[in-house]
Amino acid sequence: MFSIRVKLESLDTKLMEPVLLVLCVVLLSMVGTALGVITGLTPGIHVNLVAASFVALHTQLTTLVTFLVGWAEPTYADILILICCVIIANAVSHTFLDYIPSVFLGAPDADTALSVLPGHRMLLKGRGYEAVLLSAFGSLVALFFFLCLMFPARFLMGSPLHVYEKLSWSIPLILVTVVALLIVSERTRMERCKPMLRCTSGGILRDEREFRRMHELVGAGTGTPSSHHFWKAVVVEGTILRRKSRFALLSNGNGSVRLEFESPCRLKEGDKAYVAGIVEPSPSYRQALLTKIWALGVFLVSGLLGYVVLSTGLFGTNWFPFPSLVIDKSSVGLFPLFTGLFGLSTLILSLARNTGIPEQCVEISEGELFRGRFSSGLKGAVAGCVAGWFPGISNATATVIAKMLDDRDKKDDSERDFIVAVSAVNTSSCFFTLLALFVLLRARSGVMNAMISELGDALVPWTEIELVPLAMATLLLSGVIAACVGFILTKKIGRRFALACSDLDYRKLVYTIMILLVGMVFLLSGILGLVIAFLATCLGMIPPLVGVKRVHLMGCLIFPLIILFVG
Repeated sequence: MFSIRVKLESLDTKLMEPVLLVLCVVLLSMVGTALGVITGLTPGIHVNLVAASFVALHTQLTTLVTFLVGWAEPTYADILILICCVIIANAVSHTFLDYIPSVFLGAPDADTALSVLPGHRMLLKGRGYEAVLLSAFGSLVALFFFLCLMFPARFLMGSPLHVYEKLSWSIPLILVTVVALLIVSERTRMERCKPMLRCTSGGILRDEREFRRMHELVGAGTGTPSSHHFWKAVVVEGTILRRKSRFALLSNGNGSVRLEFESPCRLKEGDKAYVAGIVEPSPSYRQALLTKIWALGVFLVSGLLGYVVLSTGLFGTNWFPFPSLVIDKSSVGLFPLFTGLFGLSTLILSLARNTGIPEQCVEISEGELFRGRFSSGLKGAVAGCVAGWFPGISNATATVIAKMLDDRDKKDDSERDFIVAVSAVNTSSCFFTLLALFVLLRARSGVMNAMISELGDALVPWTEIELVPLAMATLLLSGVIAACVGFILTKKIGRRFALACSDLDYRKLVYTIMILLVGMVFLLSGILGLVIAFLATCLGMIPPLVGVKRVHLMGCLIFPLIILFVG
């Protein structure tokens, strides 16, 4: 059993009875969870904004909490902790609910931006509710991961090992390595590749009679393979024009195709050949190089845009239609930036494809859906743990790391696994930033900054592993309650969204959402925000048009961080 340390130097040291304190924590956690539902479902309202509002309205909140739990006779110290319970419950439940507008409205924030595209694809396949379930599952896995590793993480990052202090210097190196690996691993999309026929020794047919028998067996044409034949078995005939090592060029009256042999064969230049094999995409060297250049270009341009928006004080003198809505000007540019890069650009391209929302499937076996996806959640949770401990590694950067750990583009389940991983990143990061606050006494997010302001002397460090501070134990309980309730609410609200959107005209819905997003950009960031959203929208349409991944658009956050550390 772990005891609870209490250290309230300048505050009243008399605390509520444990049972009364737990009841108050449950009540205030429900209030925070309800607030998380509102912030999670409303595009543009970030938990950092809410936390900053709590600090600005400290006196009013103290009065409100006293009114709600006055029956328990709380001390001032209790009230401060309970206010923080509302803040952490809001932050945790937000990580569950914020995926719903990402799927059904295409409205991202910095934490869900990368998941908009796979979620939107699943929506257009009638699996939007399935995407929401996967997101909730990923967040739940992150909670399980945190509870299992809370004490080992404290042991590693704090005394006696102090791994955090020993590794903090490597943050810029980690960022540069992640970017380099993403660009190098960029592959040319199949539709842009030339077909290549891969054949084994048994695929070299002896004569025309065997060729015709094989043709009847596989049911494939005898013409030159094209992109329509990718990953299919075909048989072709022709003349060997060139032969080098394991490769050859076979030509017939319809064109030519590149052959790759998995074992030695006796075919020579000029031979008549009958070949059976599997058609695979094979990008040319020029195509592969051009793809990586586009990826680098997208990263640098988005990075430059992000640097201008986030690092130059661009919004310091901006005109806001409602200044009272803007509390933290340092992050006000994030909403128009991500709305353009991942929201509006996705919606415009979906309009160009003239797609519609099919009827959504809501009768899903959760056990079958979640089976085999626990590992994807763990990978995302690990990446979220990194984001929670190290400054500069944001949830978006951790999402990129999770993408690299779980990059299985050729498989049907890749988008499902990625959604699980991204959701796990956000929830895991939220819990580990709370842990870092009590181990290192350093804030890793706007929410934790608000915690420091509210707790004051009630913020007691977790110095000995067997002695857990009261404030930390209370806030962790509030976070766990919010996560459990948030999981249930996400499933119920996501189901209602899925049923409602099936009956809507897709084009009208998209136009309505676009008008809503543009209006919110204007309300929250003014004219300058509209300009940034327009530029970001143009940039956000480039990756799918040139055939590279949208993950490179995360340069808008990673590039400014690299400049910050290098500078």
